[in-house]
Amino acid sequence: MSDRWLRWISLWLCGLVLSTLPVSGEGNREPEWIAAQEMSHTAVVAHTDAALEPGKNTVYCPSFQLAWDRLKDLLDGDVLLRDPLPLADRLNQGFAHGHGLPEDSYLALAGYSGEGIVEKINRELQRRFGPKAPKLEVEEDDPAVIVSYAYLDAVLDFRPVFEVLPDPIEFRSAGRADGCADVRGFGINAFSSQSPRHKRLAANVEVVDYRTEQDFIVRLRGLGAGRSGAEVVLARIEPAVTLAETVEMVERRIAAAAPTRLEEGDRLHIPVLRFSLRHSYEELLGRHLTNPGYEAYFFSRALHDVKFTIDETGARLASAAEIRLRKGPAPRRLVFDGPYLLYLKDVHADAPYLAIWVAHPELMVDASS
Repeated sequence: MSDRWLRWISLWLCGLVLSTLPVSGEGNREPEWIAAQEMSHTAVVAHTDAALEPGKNTVYCPSFQLAWDRLKDLLDGDVLLRDPLPLADRLNQGFAHGHGLPEDSYLALAGYSGEGIVEKINRELQRRFGPKAPKLEVEEDDPAVIVSYAYLDAVLDFRPVFEVLPDPIEFRSAGRADGCADVRGFGINAFSSQSPRHKRLAANVEVVDYRTEQDFIVRLRGLGAGRSGAEVVLARIEPAVTLAETVEMVERRIAAAAPTRLEEGDRLHIPVLRFSLRHSYEELLGRHLTNPGYEAYFFSRALHDVKFTIDETGARLASAAEIRLRKGPAPRRLVFDGPYLLYLKDVHADAPYLAIWVAHPELMVDASS
C-alpha cells in the first residue's frame, strides 16, 4: 500500500476531525450503516477540493471517483449533463495527483446490465477479496441499464499493537454546544524508556514536526496488505481552506522536517474512530446525459459507502461506490420537505374551509415520537 494513499485517509484524525464521529457500542462490533445526510457534523465528499467547515468532519475516499472514471471510459469521454453541475465538472477532471492505490487493493468496472456486468463485478470481487467481499445485487430487468462500480479495501496493522488508554480523551470541538466530549483512545499513555513494550512501540512512531501542543505532526508505521510497509499520518493543526490544501500543507512540512523519536514521559493519545457512512449524491439523481447516443439516460443511483476504523490494532478501510443509469424520463420527486400550502374545500365550492401555510415543523409529528 502506498504511503501517499494512507496519508490521504488519515489526515482528518487530528486537526481536521473537529467533531466526534460515532463509535459503536462495546468492543469491536461492526457499526451499523448511517446515512451521511442524517449527520449534522459530518460530510462525505467525492473530491478533496471540498471546503472545510469549523466543527464539521470531512471524509474523502477515492472510490466514487474510480466509479466515475469507469463511467467516463464507457461513454468514451466526460460525463455531460443536460443541466450543468459543479460536482460533475469536478469529477470529470479526475485525480489531480493519482489515487495512490496498489492495483490489488481495488476493483473498478462498468458495463450494461444485459451484458452481465453485475455478475462480472461479483466474480471479480470474490476473486480479489474473498469471503469478506460485498455482493452487488441484480436489481434491474432492463438490459440497457448502465452500472459503474468501484470497491477498495485497505489495511494497516500495528505490530505490536498500541495501548488502550485507561482514561478517555477530552476532545475539544467547535461543533458541540458543551465544547468537548470524552472519547475512547489508544497510543502510549506515558512513554517510559525502561519499558520493553514502549521501546518496541516507539520504534514505529515518529514525531515528524512538533511546534506546540496544538500544532504537531506524528507518523505511525505499520504493515499493509501483503505485509508491505505502510504508514498513518496524524496532524494536529489549523486547517487550510480545503482538504486538498490542508494535505498539501502537511506534506510540505513533512518534506522540510527533521523527525524525532518519543522522549521520556511523552504522551501519544489518539481517538478511536469507527464508522460506516452511506452517502447518496442526490444532486446527480434524475439528471439526463447529453453524451451522443446516451441522451435518454439519467442517473438513478449515485451511492458512496465508507467504512473505516482506527484503533490500537491498526487502520481498516472498506469503501464502495455504485452508479446506475437508466433510460427514459426520470421519476419526479414529489416530496414536501420545505414550506408548502395545504387547503381543504368542497369540490363544488370556490372557497376553502381550511387553509394552512406550513413553514415550520412544530405542527408536524416528530419522527422520534
